[in-house]
Amino acid sequence: MSMHEIEALTEASIRLLDRTEGLDHRSMFKSLYDFEGAFDTGFTRLRLLDILLKRRFAYRMALEDHPDYAQFKDALEGIRKQDFSHIERDPLAEWDCTANPTVAYWSEGHLYCEAGSEIWTKLSELGRFSGADCESPQPIDIVDMADTVVSLAIAKGDKELAAWWYGALPVAIFWETSSRRPVSAPDDLALQRIRDAVVQSEAYKIKTDWGCLCYPERDGDMVNESGPDEVRFLQWWFEPLWSASSNTLDINVEVSAPAAGRSGQEGGRAMTSTQILDSLAARYLGDTAWSGEDDAAIVTLYRKRSDLIAKAPTHPYRPGFRGMDDEAMDGISEATHRIVERPARARIAFVAKLDVIMDLIAREENSPAQDEPYFLGILKSLCLDVIARERAKEEGTR
Repeated sequence: MSMHEIEALTEASIRLLDRTEGLDHRSMFKSLYDFEGAFDTGFTRLRLLDILLKRRFAYRMALEDHPDYAQFKDALEGIRKQDFSHIERDPLAEWDCTANPTVAYWSEGHLYCEAGSEIWTKLSELGRFSGADCESPQPIDIVDMADTVVSLAIAKGDKELAAWWYGALPVAIFWETSSRRPVSAPDDLALQRIRDAVVQSEAYKIKTDWGCLCYPERDGDMVNESGPDEVRFLQWWFEPLWSASSNTLDINVEVSAPAAGRSGQEGGRAMTSTQILDSLAARYLGDTAWSGEDDAAIVTLYRKRSDLIAKAPTHPYRPGFRGMDDEAMDGISEATHRIVERPARARIAFVAKLDVIMDLIAREENSPAQDEPYFLGILKSLCLDVIARERAKEEGTR
């Protein structure tokens, strides 16, 4: 089934860009259609043909103007009576995305080609085009394209289009239609601008249930089936939506201030790292606090564990590893390894817990050495507790 939401996103963006002068419309249209083509979408150019012609992204001509008309005359003449037809590089052969791609199209008695296409290149070389019409569209990353569209959409009062891009960009990044990667996305200036614009305009409050434009649930499939880098990006990107109900964001809000300040505050008194850990353990290991989503993403810990141990001889909390016996370390390794092998489940809150605890210990000034085995012990308890709860849950469904 065609992804009509991507088609609509592309169409709405092009219509908006067309209402704005002074832009490189040809390059922008090329970027948007390349993005659209990465998904299961139909051929949508005809919906906007007048705009594409006006902005000189598409060119209309006679069938005989095809640069290879003499070579493929019989095949090309065979489409003349058709209302619409794609035209491949070799009209006599079957379409192939690499060996024999579509290079033009025929519609209602006219041949069309687009700037940057093979036929356009040949016609330019033959002198059919001149001046700006000979200039190739420049590549524009879809994130940069969205940055422009979202800014214009909000300025022109089209918050719905901004909201669509807000929902679509994580998909674009995860599906690698952009050069951006989740691990560095929160530091990307274009993404920061888009997020800020959507938040400040409150466009993010406009929700849709239309395919990949729909905002993911914090405990939904998109989150559960993503790796740690993708989860962290989603946490940052959708924070305005999830902040009210997300345990993960509650953790960050409540604990990030003590972490950044090197010490916590409780009733006006400074909290030691042990007290902070006690508070976290009491809150997140108690039955009343357990959310049901706080499970298997100790993948993060498992991946970090080897690095931390390797750095132990010079690491600020080396005494903690020295004080942790082999049996305890093996327990962490076994627990995390078994969880890593489990199917993907809701992970956000647990990853955040572990990251926050590790961050607290790493940032704590003058942290007593005896705190470190306690820290690792809590991590082991968290791991084992998850396994026990998952076993109980599975046994209860049998």
